[in-house]
Amino acid sequence: MLRFFIVVGDPSGDRYGASLMKSMKEQHPECSFDGIGGPLMEKEGLKSIIPLETMSVVGFWEVIKRYSVLNDVLQRSKALLTTQRYDAFIPIDYPGFNLRLASFAKSIGTPVFYYIAPQLWAWGKNRAKKLVNAVDELFVIFPFEVPFFEQFSIKTTFVGHPLLDYPEYATSNQNQRVKDIALFPGSRKQEIQRHLGLLVKTASILHKQLPDYTFSFAQRQNLPLETFPEIIQSKVSFQFKTSLELQTTSSAGLVKTGTTTLESFLLGLPFVMYYKTSPVSYSISKHLITLPYIALPNIIANDYVIHERIQSEAVPELIAKDVLELLQQNNSEKYIAEQQRMKELLTSPLGAAKTVASTILSGIRKR
Repeated sequence: MLRFFIVVGDPSGDRYGASLMKSMKEQHPECSFDGIGGPLMEKEGLKSIIPLETMSVVGFWEVIKRYSVLNDVLQRSKALLTTQRYDAFIPIDYPGFNLRLASFAKSIGTPVFYYIAPQLWAWGKNRAKKLVNAVDELFVIFPFEVPFFEQFSIKTTFVGHPLLDYPEYATSNQNQRVKDIALFPGSRKQEIQRHLGLLVKTASILHKQLPDYTFSFAQRQNLPLETFPEIIQSKVSFQFKTSLELQTTSSAGLVKTGTTTLESFLLGLPFVMYYKTSPVSYSISKHLITLPYIALPNIIANDYVIHERIQSEAVPELIAKDVLELLQQNNSEKYIAEQQRMKELLTSPLGAAKTVASTILSGIRKR
């Protein structure tokens, strides 16, 4: 029996973690998993030491406010790594927590295979140096990450982006779209609370100019959006659909920065990326981030293929203007061509999960 400690920090990580666990069990049925994950990973057999919602925190100030809770989870994880003798630690993204735990795991002799590298190329080179003594191998999902991490003598392997493991993202998605505007407030409660008012006000402006359009929120099973006061009190009648349905059928969208921007882009949804955070978190981020773009499609393309509205520019009037422009463009040739190029760039022969699973299992056998 091979035993693994695996940690994710958000719903996207839960999805990718579950896919990796499934691939590992297919290649080596005698695998067991402890750590931190959500319902998808638990379905694959993970024994999660806490609910995933405990870890779902973004922003410097927000993390500081929950430091004692996160530190307690970190100490519990260290205790398990010390006493249970796992064959490997598999951190997936979530760098603030996982980098600390990876360093500890290495210090006690537990191999560390880091899947979905921290986006340290966006935060400057100094933080990347912390990885040198924290990982045995780094699995990256963007080709440009390989030379970045290899300059620090970190063993780095491009495995493809895990989204392309799913056929809905890998195939062409120029579907017939309906007159619906998709609204993505985020997956965490604090993000929803910060963004909901912005989205409702933007929808109100657009509703006056697009009376024949509907407006739909991406459903959150753990956080029913229809119960939030902003939605209840709005004069706009909102619908609630799955993210995938909105991304494949809506005419345009308002999408919070993060993995959802890449999902939406690969699925052919024209959208505006937006984000608002606390003034403290924004001030710190502004001084640390070294890239001209924030949305993943723009970072990968090294160009503005989608609109970005951040902090002071994330206001209803400007976002509504951007959406109206998108509807007039009706998916430009540049957008469609870049979408296809990106799919080719991010695809690997075996797929991300299978590649990572086989490499980890092979590495453990060699040990």
